[in-house]
Amino acid sequence: MASHELKRLQGPLNTITLASNSAESLVLDETAHMPDTFHKVLAEVAWNEWEEIMAALPDGLLRERLTGGNGVRRELDRARLAEALKAGVTVSGARLVRGQHVRIG
Repeated sequence: MASHELKRLQGPLNTITLASNSAESLVLDETAHMPDTFHKVLAEVAWNEWEEIMAALPDGLLRERLTGGNGVRRELDRARLAEALKAGVTVSGARLVRGQHVRIG
């Protein structure tokens, strides 16, 4: 429909409408240089290690193991990034786009 610049097809049984989505979608063209503020850390540890962390995390082997990257991964916080873009912050490699969907009724 979009390639033929049609917004509505009407037939004897149904009408098909091409409508804009109600919210923008986050499109990431490049993520290698996203600022750290848009990343979050998810760490997987055994429950007994978690209890140790919660009690206190002094310098030592546990701290070294957790900060050394073993079992820790870095992940882009897409919700935080999208909110920043909506607020007018410019972030290289990220943009919001409003897509379209087909409605049959």
